[in-house]
Amino acid sequence: MMDALKTVASDIRRVIEEFAQRDDTPDTTRPTFWNIPYAHNFYFIGREEILSQLHTMLNDQERTHPYAINGLGGVGKTQTVVEYAYRYQQRYKAVLWVHAATTETLATSYNELAHVLNLPQKDETDATVIREVVTIWLQIHDRWLLIFDNADEPDLIRDFLPKHSTGHILITTRAHDLQELAIRLPLHELDEATGALFLLRRMNHLPLNAPLDQANEDRQKLAGELSQEMGGLPLALAQAGAYMDKTGKSLADYLSLYRTHRSKLLGRHKDVPHDYSEPVATTWNISFECMIKQNAAAVDLFHFCAFLAPDTIPEEMITEGRKYLGEHLQRTAGDAFAFDELLEDAQSYSLLQRDGERRMLLIHRLVQVVIHDGLHTEKQQEWQKRVIKVLAMPEVFPWPNFKVWKQCERVVPHALECLNWPALKAFISLDMEAVCRKTARYLMEHAQYKEAEPILQRAFFISEQLQQIAKVSAPDPSLRYELASLYHGQGRYKEAKSFYKQALSLDEHILAHPHFHQDKRLRLHLLTEISGILNNLARLYYDQERYRDAEPLYKQSLDISKQIHGPMHPDTAQSLNNLAELYRVQMRYAEAEPLFYRARAIRERVLGSDHPAVALTLNALATFYQDQQQYEQAELLYQRALGISEQVYKSYHTDVATIQNNLAHLYEITEKKVEAEILYLHSSKILEQLLGAEHPNTIHALDSLGRLRKKMGKQEE
Repeated sequence: MMDALKTVASDIRRVIEEFAQRDDTPDTTRPTFWNIPYAHNFYFIGREEILSQLHTMLNDQERTHPYAINGLGGVGKTQTVVEYAYRYQQRYKAVLWVHAATTETLATSYNELAHVLNLPQKDETDATVIREVVTIWLQIHDRWLLIFDNADEPDLIRDFLPKHSTGHILITTRAHDLQELAIRLPLHELDEATGALFLLRRMNHLPLNAPLDQANEDRQKLAGELSQEMGGLPLALAQAGAYMDKTGKSLADYLSLYRTHRSKLLGRHKDVPHDYSEPVATTWNISFECMIKQNAAAVDLFHFCAFLAPDTIPEEMITEGRKYLGEHLQRTAGDAFAFDELLEDAQSYSLLQRDGERRMLLIHRLVQVVIHDGLHTEKQQEWQKRVIKVLAMPEVFPWPNFKVWKQCERVVPHALECLNWPALKAFISLDMEAVCRKTARYLMEHAQYKEAEPILQRAFFISEQLQQIAKVSAPDPSLRYELASLYHGQGRYKEAKSFYKQALSLDEHILAHPHFHQDKRLRLHLLTEISGILNNLARLYYDQERYRDAEPLYKQSLDISKQIHGPMHPDTAQSLNNLAELYRVQMRYAEAEPLFYRARAIRERVLGSDHPAVALTLNALATFYQDQQQYEQAELLYQRALGISEQVYKSYHTDVATIQNNLAHLYEITEKKVEAEILYLHSSKILEQLLGAEHPNTIHALDSLGRLRKKMGKQEE
């Protein structure tokens, strides 16, 4: 570990030296490090006062405060900071962009920054480590500009803001209360004349550098009226200009069309001020109707997108789920060329963007609000139910397991979005139950038990209601099995045991019924589930140190798994691994060792060497060697297990914490106290965050840390 820290220090010194050598680079070149995701907007206009104000304040040698551009969605916050970045790029060595809408986008952006900056730890999978090394880089360098875009929940970026730095930080946000994180600079709508000039340029009725008085008086007047009626909102003006540029419609005709739609103003979102929502909604409504005339599938496309999480919508939700999305979209989405044309039309009005590399669609939040609120309640619920049907499809959202995590990761934000719809809180259907179960399973596999619990309980409630509706008396054992696993993961052993036993009893009852003897598929499912329940119940007894109770259940689970799957199946390997761990804690090493090796061989052969299950076997085998004082071999296995686990999980996970805790214990007994303290601390933080301070694993990790620090003479910590 110390060698690794020395290597990191050496790498940082190397980066600093290389950076110093670049100081003679001519000022006209782009900064060495640059990841602004937007091209320079040649239609950008106005904002000279705030740009000048920003430049003055950011270059005040006595202050290095972050500054936040605050205002209504669509007022031009992002474009203003983009303009600042391009205008003053020669003054910086690095201009860096962070998508700050959620914790996930923050983590992803910082991972990108680590690559942009070519940091030695750029391939690290622990989001906290990435955040720390990027922050360190920012704190030891100067002449950089860091932009946090769409930080509408300012508290999310608190831990990402570098302290004691000499660089510059800009934030864009709709939030008014910045919680003392930054100095707020409000961005207002364009004045009538500037809006009119912007509109005429965007329509290509004026050259980019031409003043307003170069247009004739009629055009100036009409453009001014339209700017005034649209509230000077840049996004609305840009869309109106794009519409007229594409269709060739005159200002007078567009203004007349706009005014005739005032009676159909769409509903206002609670976060959008009344004075600004009308022009945006009306402008978008006009664009929608024009697109519908050009491409009938556009209406279904935008209705569907309006009920999903914003920013990134996987194209496969449309192409695979098309049969639920209306006649026109079903036909269009089934033809690759027609689908491309549809998306081209949608993008032409600046209402939607396409990320071809990731096969994602991006739609502005306010566009979603306008569409959503423009529909009657019955139509809203119709589209919400269509989204649920799409998410229930295994082609779109498969049952979560390691092989399909990446596919699930793309759709889980949309599942979480639909599960938050107030109108469907009481909605009962098999599709809704399926979405709840898959979402909860994904969260559980990522150790997000707190988030998974209400969703899984909702699935349980829906299942119970469906049984009453169908007048079916047999409860669902699988749901009880899932709930038991959830409670087990949270350390709620009493509840877990109860649900394990309920599920086991129900499965055995169904299996004993003569009617099901001929159904081979159902019989296989039931036996597989029974084997899993027995294994997990044995694990629960193991966690409670009830080893005598655990052993017969492990053996029974292993026998069933061998019977239905054979000797080379992952379920068989799991039973072997767990039985070996039981023998290890009982110091029955001769019995444990061959089981560990068989489990490892099966998992590496069937699942691959980078599977998280392999990491668990390596971790268990390392503990086996540690118990027998074979420390070098144990350390190698721990390190390999930790490498696999950290590679698999992008952020915190209980598996990572468990392996770290075990490796820390090894370092503690081999007198590597500094390395042990670092791992104990990291492990305890992960467990406390994911499982809570009262969980047995968290308590054990904190006790281990306290014990070590006492040995190190750090009792006060």
